[in-house]
Amino acid sequence: MLGGERSRSELFEQAARGAIAPARVTRWLDAYDRVASFVTEHGRLPREGAHRDENSLAQWLRRNRNTPAGLCGFQRRQLAALGVLPESPREMAWESAFFDAADLLETGTRPSRLSPNPRERSIAVWIHDNRLRYHRDRLPAERRAQFAQLLPLLDRRADLAGAAHRGDERKEPQ
Repeated sequence: MLGGERSRSELFEQAARGAIAPARVTRWLDAYDRVASFVTEHGRLPREGAHRDENSLAQWLRRNRNTPAGLCGFQRRQLAALGVLPESPREMAWESAFFDAADLLETGTRPSRLSPNPRERSIAVWIHDNRLRYHRDRLPAERRAQFAQLLPLLDRRADLAGAAHRGDERKEPQ
């Protein structure tokens, strides 16, 4: 197994330097280059649900994230350099939930644990649980900093909901 992975890594490394390689290797490297260019240009990873080009890059990333055991060492190192492959499946699940929550909150939707939509319910539970951990200082520093990025979106939605409930005609907080 290790010998197979080493030769696959060598094949990818040689192809990355311009050597002739099987089509599957060059397709992977081309897709990786497109993702790396996107990250350089936009300062973030591509997200699903965006325009067609970004969506296809995000789907490619998801396929590679969901099969890290099927990747050779070269592929894992390349994806780790972009920050795509977390160290553990638990970390990967947290990252995925974070981006799902961010995407939903950016649309102006505040997820509800009472929603009939199972995706929205799971995001609402994730936000609730992590908000408690955040306020109790039980999130690791990196996750705490990342979760803090969601707080303005959560607070803005709460302010608007509270104003509407009170009948206030206040403008959105700035």
